[in-house]
Amino acid sequence: MKTVCAWCRAEMEKGDDPEDKEITHGICHPCVDLFFDLDNEQSIAAFIEGVDAPVIVFDSDVTIIAANKKALVIHPYATPVPGRTTPGEMVQCAYAKLPEGCGNTIHCYGCAVRNAIEKTMETGAGVNRLPTYKKVFIDDDIVDKKIYMTVQQSHELIYVIIE
Repeated sequence: MKTVCAWCRAEMEKGDDPEDKEITHGICHPCVDLFFDLDNEQSIAAFIEGVDAPVIVFDSDVTIIAANKKALVIHPYATPVPGRTTPGEMVQCAYAKLPEGCGNTIHCYGCAVRNAIEKTMETGAGVNRLPTYKKVFIDDDIVDKKIYMTVQQSHELIYVIIE
């Protein structure tokens, strides 16, 4: 799958298979520098509001610092609470509700959501439409839900699109 910048349309990654015509979107470093101030959360929020997909932004502590309206329709619990909103809270992971919290239970070791975000932070390599299954709360019931994740890094921030 090829990755192109959603703003300037520059190709960011060619993809592994030249026959694969699928495209995903990210943002290139020049566009980040041009369009918003990384130190200003209001600027980031305005920036991601222009993306025609649900986008959630994480900081280096894997906490949510911004989410656009499209993301909040799908994941109403992704509303940023400074220094506190985690990936597990965002998707209503059943294990995030345990006393240890998101990232601290025995189940978190294999969490595809957290691992994809942390891997991207460590390596800078993004993830495109990674399928994962989560045990989530829906109307007070725990159900298995399939989620597709695209994770991209720009500077110190991680942009996650969850479908």
